[in-house]
Amino acid sequence: MDELRKLSVLCVSLQYKHHYEGTLDKEIQEQTYILMSDKKSCRHLDNVNLFSTVGCIDYQIELCHLEELRPLTQAENNAWKFLQSFKSDLAKYIVYRLADSDGAVYSID
Repeated sequence: MDELRKLSVLCVSLQYKHHYEGTLDKEIQEQTYILMSDKKSCRHLDNVNLFSTVGCIDYQIELCHLEELRPLTQAENNAWKFLQSFKSDLAKYIVYRLADSDGAVYSID
């Protein structure tokens, strides 16, 4: 999760780098510090809101801005793959838990 926090800060900061001309490194450090310091504040989310939140994080992390500068580290790559896998698995779980899924047909005739 820490790697996703850092990756999110990097990618969002790089997306809006024109706002931080001359202070981008400082902005990245400050935002990373904030995200890494405030790990205990959280709230309970149901599965649908969790999926929406994960989708928002996925949307914010545009790797192209970072990959223009350098390749992803192994930790960043693993965090990205985890996010994609978690999002996919959560979507499948939500669909599986739908009330109508008990009578769902799993084949095409």
